[in-house]
Amino acid sequence: MRYISINMEGRHFNMPAITIGTVGFGTRVSREESFAQLDYYFAQGGTWIDTARVYGVGLLTEVLPHHKDSEETIGDWVRERDIRDKVTIVTKGAHWDLATKVKRVSPDAIRADIATSLQKLNMDYIDIYFLHNDDESVPVSEIMPVLHEIIQSGKARIIGASNWRVQRIQEANEYAQAHDLTPFSISQIKWSYGIPPTKPTVDMYEDQTQYEGYKKLNMPIMAYSAQAAGFFIKTAKLGFDAEALGNTAAFLSEENNRRAEIVKKIMTDKNISASAASLGYLWSREVPVTALIGCSTMEHLRTSLHGCEYFPEDPSVYE
Repeated sequence: MRYISINMEGRHFNMPAITIGTVGFGTRVSREESFAQLDYYFAQGGTWIDTARVYGVGLLTEVLPHHKDSEETIGDWVRERDIRDKVTIVTKGAHWDLATKVKRVSPDAIRADIATSLQKLNMDYIDIYFLHNDDESVPVSEIMPVLHEIIQSGKARIIGASNWRVQRIQEANEYAQAHDLTPFSISQIKWSYGIPPTKPTVDMYEDQTQYEGYKKLNMPIMAYSAQAAGFFIKTAKLGFDAEALGNTAAFLSEENNRRAEIVKKIMTDKNISASAASLGYLWSREVPVTALIGCSTMEHLRTSLHGCEYFPEDPSVYE
């Protein structure tokens, strides 16, 4: 595993090229398969594990009453392997209500969610705690003090913003600096080499102010959906046949098809996987990036990790 050395709020972190995502762990991905994937990722040198308060929660109450959610599953694995000091645990709270869709970015919701996450994980602290979504009707003056409270209490070490526009992060950090509070140190956004068929919350594709803002902040990014739903992996094997691609066919477009050809050339020239060749786009950016990869099977995980030591010497190959 290749690592990027970063500093966040005076703390040194070795950020891996790939972070393992665990959306379905304990529910759609069985406990046994979840443990096997975590073991494999850790054996390959991976140490960052991403989860969230809502991962699996809806399934537990609807169709899987005897399963554990993602946070519980990760907590069990860390405890059984006795490796708490060897992994970086990332979780997220303040997601909208799954039943009502009502936004929950409020001091009460933030406090309640981190308390539940710590209990589910069975841990004393969380390494990186993200607000899962934003609600721009809530002023940053109501949000930043409670996040600072979480840091001061030792419940989390680093604060991050997930699905926040960079302008809101800048506003929040300016408020934090002016009031001697803890700022956001990392962002989690949807980002890949493939242009998504629907515009994401944070548009890194057409809105150049987002990328330029991160360059100005020099803020590390966790990029989720980093493999563009497997578009580059599948087209490398199957070509551009919509029927063969299944749901991934939504990514078919003149520009994405051109990018797929670039990926195929890189994987051939460098003798690496299509996954590594496509993720190289993120790794070659002017801000530190870890690609967040969620896998349903061990084979998918192996494919995703193969070649993750790759780092493009010439970013222009992706243009």
